[in-house]
Amino acid sequence: MRILISNMSASRVNLIQNDYAAGLPSPTAFLGLAGVIFNDLGFDRWQARVLPVLHEVSPSLGRTRPEYAKKGRRFAPVETAEDLHGHVVFSLVLDLPEIRNTDDIRVAAEGRRLAGGSIFPACRSKPVSVSVMAPDGAGLRKCPRGRAVIPGLRPDMQGVTAFGEPGSFGKVKACLLKRATDEDPTPGYRVPLAIGYRMITRPGANPIPKNARDAHTPHVFAEPGVGVGELVSVRNPAIRDLYEAEFSNLFWRWSAAGNHITAHPSYNPETQGSN
Repeated sequence: MRILISNMSASRVNLIQNDYAAGLPSPTAFLGLAGVIFNDLGFDRWQARVLPVLHEVSPSLGRTRPEYAKKGRRFAPVETAEDLHGHVVFSLVLDLPEIRNTDDIRVAAEGRRLAGGSIFPACRSKPVSVSVMAPDGAGLRKCPRGRAVIPGLRPDMQGVTAFGEPGSFGKVKACLLKRATDEDPTPGYRVPLAIGYRMITRPGANPIPKNARDAHTPHVFAEPGVGVGELVSVRNPAIRDLYEAEFSNLFWRWSAAGNHITAHPSYNPETQGSN
């Protein structure tokens, strides 16, 4: 069941994806939001499959004002971590394992957060919109104009990832700098994206910290990863004319194998190329 959720916006969204990419909400943030919705609908949150569409991303000017703390006999501003927040207007395409009532889906989506920013209707006079769409790319005709955030599935983009390995960032940079030519047209705009993590320790090897989110999820140390994705207009035939199977492969979904946990199988060195 393919569902389109639109008329959503969020303020104070964290636009720093990880140590290597910034300027957009990360695919992992959208997967986190989709996971919460899936959980409320009775599905496993790790089953989440989502295709985000960005209509507007407006970075906020300036930085967060630092807090003051006592230093000796006087108060002085403490150093604040670098931040980048913004206002985002977006839609979500969800691939649900089973049929659910659209009203239940609306309730599950309202009042959530995207990368720390509270979600509310983009048009205040109308509620968040939820509708059933066709399972192939043609279903995007219902979506307002915007750019879908899709994984890099082109041959020259697959396998171009960096998880802190020497020389890997140069390959990502070279892939980002490639532009369309008459011989090799590219419908999308290439962008760096946070794609997941490479685990440095194994689950269960470290005790769960006192301030962890829960008392049963194993704690691991990990290295963030970056890859190359595309922003493609939902009106572009390259995405709108896709058959169901091809369109399905554009959805972000968790891939866990070996030492890597990524937001799409194409970025996982253990499973690259699988669907």
